[in-house]
Amino acid sequence: MIETEVKIKVDDSKLEEMTSFLGNPEFFDQTNIFYQVGNGFLRLRREKGKAIITYKGERIEDKFGSREEIELSLEGEEQIDVLRKMFGKMGMNETLYYHKKRAQFDFGLCKIFLDRTSKGCFVEIEANYDKNIEKAMAFFGLEEKDIEKRSYFEMFRQEDKR
Repeated sequence: MIETEVKIKVDDSKLEEMTSFLGNPEFFDQTNIFYQVGNGFLRLRREKGKAIITYKGERIEDKFGSREEIELSLEGEEQIDVLRKMFGKMGMNETLYYHKKRAQFDFGLCKIFLDRTSKGCFVEIEANYDKNIEKAMAFFGLEEKDIEKRSYFEMFRQEDKR
C-alpha cells in the first residue's frame, strides 16, 4: 500500500484552534524504534497495548510525502521486547529510538494526528488522495510552505544516533 501524508509543525495556538473543532484530544504514549533496511526502514511502534511493525519504503517524489508501507499489528506491547531481541539476534541494529505523545482524529476522508515531540508539535494528515489532504489543510488554514518534508526518522536521526 502507498501511504500519502503531510506533516506540518504548528505552535500551541494552532493546536488549540484545531482541537476546538476536532474535540478534546486524548494524547497517548507512543514509542518508536527504527532499523535501517535497504532504501527504507523498519519501525517498531508501541502504542495503546499493541506492538506495530511497519516497513516504510523509499520516498516517492510527489507533492506530499508518499512511500510504500506494509504494516502488521500484534496484541500486547510486550511483543516489542521480543521483536527487539529477535532482530538483534539476526544482526539488525537499532538506528533510532524516540517517544512522542499522539492524538488521532477522523476528519472526512482523512486521518489527522496531533503529535507532541521533543522537536515541537506537529500535525500529520493522511489520506488516499492529495486532494483530500489539500482540503483538510485549507480547512485548518495550514499552508504548503510550512510542510515538513522529512520523516520523523530523518528528523530524529541526528538527535539519537545508535
